[in-house]
Amino acid sequence: GNVYATAHGTSGNFGAGALPLHGQQDVFTGGLSAAAGSELWAHSWGGGGMDGSGAIAADANGGVVVCGSHAGPADFGTGSIGTFGMNLFVVRVASDGTATWARSYPLGSKAKQMVCSDFVIAPNGDALLTGWFTADIDFEGKKLTADGISQDMFVLRLSSSGSIVWVQQYPGQGQEYARSIAVASDGRLALAGKLYSTITLG
Repeated sequence: GNVYATAHGTSGNFGAGALPLHGQQDVFTGGLSAAAGSELWAHSWGGGGMDGSGAIAADANGGVVVCGSHAGPADFGTGSIGTFGMNLFVVRVASDGTATWARSYPLGSKAKQMVCSDFVIAPNGDALLTGWFTADIDFEGKKLTADGISQDMFVLRLSSSGSIVWVQQYPGQGQEYARSIAVASDGRLALAGKLYSTITLG
């Protein structure tokens, strides 16, 4: 199949020319033809601050879902979203490169780190992302809170239309890093990462 990639920086080019820069650092995402390696579509997303890509996953219809972080309001192809400060973003892109929806979830003012490390698309089209964070993240009223010093793992499940299905935090006594996530054909999930102590699962 086709190849999809995301990265962040101050310049981006997937083969058809340089993409514009909106702020200090943008998220660059593009699709490349499997047959020729030529650009199918490409975007630069962001606002005026430091915006970063995290992970990308392709769905069965040739679209992709991308996650990362953005500092302040930013545009991911659907209009400006997010609040001043750090935010987690998720954007879904159709096979033609059109952004169909974008979501932003604010981090607390004392947040020091948030990493979206991996993505997977479930058989029913839901998007599941995992990563780790310090301090707190607000998922539309469902707030996850860590101690602001050590990292906690989390998993967020979004429907194909971008609605939150569920979000879960996995706290521990030390540093916890979720590195990858996988989903079986029957819907069961597998999460892999790195622990420095015991954690609570469920």
